[in-house]
Amino acid sequence: MLHDTLRETAAIQAVVRLLADDDAKVLRTCRRRLLDWGDAARVELKQAELDDDPRVRLRARAVLRSMELASWSRAFAQDLAEARDSGEPRAVLDAGMRALVAFVRPEPVDVSSFDRAIDELADELRPLIAGRSSLTAARRLAEHLAQRHGLRGSRRMPNDRLSWLPDRVLAAARGPSSVLGALYLMIGRRAGMELSGVLLPEFLLVRVHGRRRILVDPYHEGRTVTRHDCLRYVGRLERYGCGAVRRTLEDISDGEVLDRVVEDLILVHDRPEQGEIRDALRIARASLEPSVGRRLG
Repeated sequence: MLHDTLRETAAIQAVVRLLADDDAKVLRTCRRRLLDWGDAARVELKQAELDDDPRVRLRARAVLRSMELASWSRAFAQDLAEARDSGEPRAVLDAGMRALVAFVRPEPVDVSSFDRAIDELADELRPLIAGRSSLTAARRLAEHLAQRHGLRGSRRMPNDRLSWLPDRVLAAARGPSSVLGALYLMIGRRAGMELSGVLLPEFLLVRVHGRRRILVDPYHEGRTVTRHDCLRYVGRLERYGCGAVRRTLEDISDGEVLDRVVEDLILVHDRPEQGEIRDALRIARASLEPSVGRRLG
């Protein structure tokens, strides 16, 4: 057993040294072998990040990043599976959003700080909606998140691709409709509201349940919209040649909410140099429940 371990360590060290080679075929083979070794190669790669040769440092760092992305994709799938098995109504969305906060990035991230921020916003909201009608609760939700805390949509594609991750959107108070909608759902539910997502092309709305069902648009500062507004919007898209879209405006599952969030993150990383990140997100998206539809493109 010891001899096997020593032989494997020696082989890993030899392959890491070959990262200084400039032959593309050799580098591809080295990368594949190191990724196959996985965690067993991590110590040697960490040491190679301190190598005198800048080529070795850069290439070792790239292999480690690939390992981290693969580990993250597996963790995302596992977290979602455990959340579904728990049977908790909001577990899937919470687990998925926390997993996205833990996405591989240069700086370390404290996922618990994201959870605390959500709880604090929910604690502030709770007394504002207690005993209120669904219409009043919807307005208070929008006032709290959009007017007091400034959460609203951003029309610009971000230069920093990671700025669409949930914690970054919450901190900047700007982001895509999907992430904003998911944040509304998390905060409102923790405050005691019964909420669900409703999907339109380009937008994720939030439905407040009660004697009256109210639709809220987190992207447009939490404004209340009617069914007629939504149907007029999708009708206009159809006239512009976007094809038929569904008109039922039914509630979607939390898995479908996450699907739209991950889809937007894939979109923002849709560049050749971002291919590895995009692939990790695609693997994560594929791990969402089979019933999730790709209905609106």
